[in-house]
Amino acid sequence: MGRWRPPIKKGSKYITPEGAQKLTEEVQYLWRVGPDEFNVVDGKLSMDSPLGKAMLGKRVEDEIEFSSPKGLKVFYISKIGYFEKQFHSRR
Repeated sequence: MGRWRPPIKKGSKYITPEGAQKLTEEVQYLWRVGPDEFNVVDGKLSMDSPLGKAMLGKRVEDEIEFSSPKGLKVFYISKIGYFEKQFHSRR
């Protein structure tokens, strides 16, 4: 008969459920838009802003180092997408 071992909680051996929750809370979606469309609250950054310019030419898995008033911030690009505006015609 083997030695008794306590059961192991299900989950990833690389990240705990608490860690996954914190990571999910930290994820941000940013849209680079024209200067007349920006809205920081909605995550829409002007392409003329310092962060918008820092994003230019970056690819998936690149990092962006950005100097903000609160210090150096590093962003990791995990996905890049293109979204068209949806125009609804009135009939």
